[in-house]
Amino acid sequence: MRKRFLGALAALFCLSGLLPLRAEAAGPPAATSWAYVVMDAETGQVLIEKNADERLYPASITKVLTVALALDSCAPGETVTMSEEAVFSIDRGSTHIALTPGEQVTVEQLAYAAMLASANDAANGLAEHAGGTLEAFAERMNAKAGALGAVSTHFVNASGLHDGNHYTTARDFARITRWALSVPGFREVFGADEYTMAPTNLQPESRNFGTYNCLTVESAYTYEGATGGKLGWTPEANHTFVAVARRGEMELILVALNSKTKWEKFKDAVALYDYCFGNFRRTEVPAAGLPETVPLLEGEAPAGEVKLELPASFPVDLAAGADPSRVQLRAGLPAAYQKEDAVAPSYSLYLEDELLYTAPIGYALQFPEDAAEKAAALDPESPAEKPSFRWLLWFLGALVLLLLIFRQISVARRRRRRRRLRAQRLGRLEGRRF
Repeated sequence: MRKRFLGALAALFCLSGLLPLRAEAAGPPAATSWAYVVMDAETGQVLIEKNADERLYPASITKVLTVALALDSCAPGETVTMSEEAVFSIDRGSTHIALTPGEQVTVEQLAYAAMLASANDAANGLAEHAGGTLEAFAERMNAKAGALGAVSTHFVNASGLHDGNHYTTARDFARITRWALSVPGFREVFGADEYTMAPTNLQPESRNFGTYNCLTVESAYTYEGATGGKLGWTPEANHTFVAVARRGEMELILVALNSKTKWEKFKDAVALYDYCFGNFRRTEVPAAGLPETVPLLEGEAPAGEVKLELPASFPVDLAAGADPSRVQLRAGLPAAYQKEDAVAPSYSLYLEDELLYTAPIGYALQFPEDAAEKAAALDPESPAEKPSFRWLLWFLGALVLLLLIFRQISVARRRRRRRRLRAQRLGRLEGRRF
């Protein structure tokens, strides 16, 4: 009954906004969110953007990274004991689920509470458990953002509560979300509409959570193919939104920042998704022309090779009317790598001179000794294997021969000893009188 009530409440929340227009757009829609990005989740290609690199406050969409990092390093069933700091370091007037110090909950329960109920105490619980301290977890968040190329982002806390040094950009947060989607278990939490948290050691009643993402619940903004989302709001950030939707081969991440009203972000999301799904098509670009290997040198001497893991083709989303034959594939490869160099092969797709996206190429390092070992393992008669095999046979044969000689010597000694003892006994018997 409570789940139905939450579903109805979410639908009522979404239906109370003005109905969005679904007319087909001839050009990019006039979205009113201050900044946005729509990115292909598979490739990282940005299809459409506005103020994408302006630093803005993310508010509670921060919890996308919090939940993803926690799930990436902790098992869902791990027990978390809430601390005083995790519970009381947030403003009790902010969103929370009334967790108390000493309350024992699981990583999974906190993940759903942080994502669906946007609970700041739950986010803190995840942060302390996964990072050791709230400060250490924030450092992990920044390290992960930097590794993902989100260089205009800085996090101070796990919740998204306002801090002047807690900021991101639409492009950066799309990159973060793209990584989060690859974390096992994240999609289930991100895409859930409802969740019931079982009673705990200090809470005898269940807690029920429901999403207010109007793209996935029944509402005026329900979007076909929407699979998940996270909302945020603070007075300084205004409304923020991250969503994911899939149609056919295209899965698109949408990030909207600094929306003025609660409905604006949903209207913008519908319009932007309609435009991108309606005006872009997935195309495959053959991998022809890329080398299969790159030499690996030590100074000027050959030391091995970098073997590239190339697919038959690379995906790209082209706008309606774009000529696929004008797409250029360019490799980010040197003529040769030095053995001490960092190996980072990549490829880029251009539409004439416009960069569409850059992505890494998988690879394996191969050295001459590796090749010899593999060949020997596959061919027992290989020259590299014969000397050691014959030496082993000679050694075993000699060992067996020595053992046989020692055995014969030992047998002969025992026989001589028995003869001496027998002779001694006979001599003693002859000297006795009967």
